[in-house]
Amino acid sequence: MSLLTSLRSLVLTLLLLAYPKAKIDQIPTKDIARSEDALRDMLFAFERIGVSEVEKAKLAPIVIVWSYYESNWFASPTGNNDQGQACGVMQVHQPWIEIAGATCDTVRRDRILGYEIGIMRLRGFIAKCGSIRGGLTAFSMRGECPKTPGWTIKLVVDRCKIAGC
Repeated sequence: MSLLTSLRSLVLTLLLLAYPKAKIDQIPTKDIARSEDALRDMLFAFERIGVSEVEKAKLAPIVIVWSYYESNWFASPTGNNDQGQACGVMQVHQPWIEIAGATCDTVRRDRILGYEIGIMRLRGFIAKCGSIRGGLTAFSMRGECPKTPGWTIKLVVDRCKIAGC
């Protein structure tokens, strides 16, 4: 087993132990090196913005699943990305809202910065909407909390099956 494969296995194991309902190992990636880099960058982002270990255990599976499905873990994924308005690993709009001076250009060049902004935005929506799924619905749509308590878009339901949320 290569060192990279061992590292990925270790990180996934730690995430699964921290959040046992997650099924992150079901992400259909074939690029082990990129997945390891993405996991490492996500963990750096959590550290740089000062996320507690308890909150990190809850959010890490969600963030890794969302970033995979939003960008395949690329800082600057191909495609139209909301006519060029969405940017980075988490495909956010207006990154300067979370970090002054951040632009889509800077986020597209720095996956850690993209994770920082995505995590900060996700935390804000979870707080605003009062639940993880409500926050994820706002994150994945137009930033509006669901008007009906407990209502969640299908995309969130499907991704939560993998992330354990």
